[in-house]
Amino acid sequence: MLSLVGCKPSPTQAPKVEKGLIDIGYWNFEKEPIITIDGEWKFYWNELLQPQQISSLKPYYASVPTSWGRLGYPTKGYATYSLDIRCNPYQHNLAILFPNISTAYKIWVNNELVRKVGHVGSNSKSTIPGYRGSLIHLPDKAINSKYIRITIQVANFDHYRGGFYQGTILLGNLQTLKSRLNNTRSLELLEVGSLTFMMLYHFILFFYLYKRRDYSPLYLSIICFCIIIRTLIVNVGSQYWYEVFPNSSYYFLITLEFVVTYALIPFMVMFVHALFPQESSKKLIRIFQATGLLLVLTVLFTPSYVFGHSLYVFYIASLAAYGFQIYVVTKAFHRGRSGALTLQFGFLISLVLSFLEVAHHNAWIALTYSNLATLGLFLFLFFQSFVISRRFATAFAQAEDLTNNLEKKVKERTEELKAQNDMVARINDS
Repeated sequence: MLSLVGCKPSPTQAPKVEKGLIDIGYWNFEKEPIITIDGEWKFYWNELLQPQQISSLKPYYASVPTSWGRLGYPTKGYATYSLDIRCNPYQHNLAILFPNISTAYKIWVNNELVRKVGHVGSNSKSTIPGYRGSLIHLPDKAINSKYIRITIQVANFDHYRGGFYQGTILLGNLQTLKSRLNNTRSLELLEVGSLTFMMLYHFILFFYLYKRRDYSPLYLSIICFCIIIRTLIVNVGSQYWYEVFPNSSYYFLITLEFVVTYALIPFMVMFVHALFPQESSKKLIRIFQATGLLLVLTVLFTPSYVFGHSLYVFYIASLAAYGFQIYVVTKAFHRGRSGALTLQFGFLISLVLSFLEVAHHNAWIALTYSNLATLGLFLFLFFQSFVISRRFATAFAQAEDLTNNLEKKVKERTEELKAQNDMVARINDS
């Protein structure tokens, strides 16, 4: 897990991409199996070029990964990226791992088209967006030529960011990159399996205890469901959703991802309110509920290139929600409420990991594995489940003690009545 969360691998003298070229001929991939190929890629705005057309044109250079907006271009449009790789024929079994590119793209290795995601076009009508990354094997035939040209056509008319807007591009041993993907997938499936168990357990618990009007298990179940869906879809993870539903559309997936993410704000504060109602504020709860509802409606009734900008509102609302929850739990801890300290620890872990993912999304830092908000929320829910389970275990124990005490009192009272009846009977006999 720690190896997945770590920042991008960057040996001290690793080859660098400069002016659209990287020389990996001297690099020992057996010793250091992965390098990054971020840097200055050739860039041709409003051009959909074939590999053989690249050499005849004057190149411009763009920092990759960087969204088109940060390069000074419109978000909507199309472009071609190109990178030349010098290698030697002794390097075999290499591959490139691309993050999600916004939103439709084609990849060529030399003159061979090796990957299509969505449909690349020069306008919104001819472009069909996609929503996933790619692992591209570099054939030995290309490596033996000592020169590889990677050409990528990209079109975006749907997402609020265009081009390479997040993530780092990795080049390395094919098996090592596959192992990295499998490790990521294994971690996420472990999270999904655990969250599914938590969801079902607390959902059943809620129905058993419905008469007590304690909605905390229900809220926790809904939070688990939202995180499960986000884990399977979000493009900073393995996107296992595509293994089950390979034909899912971009519009459905990005809408679903944003809805379940935005729904977390009201349900998390409602959950804390259900645990510590005396330390919470109903007025603030309504504000968070209204904010979450407004964000969800924005997603449902506006196109993705519009509602994507609502992420900045979500960041502010999430920070406020975390602050509110930490305040409530801290207050509960000072009042001696059971489980408050455990929840405080869970909140802090979730806050730190969520901040790291936001930083990655905004290209402040580059992480090899960046689905950290899900990991943080998973750990948070683990602590929450512990608190709820302990709370109800205590309640059941108290109920059992009460039952035993009641039986004892009934027995004592029965013996007293029997003694009194015996006394009355002796008096009558005398």
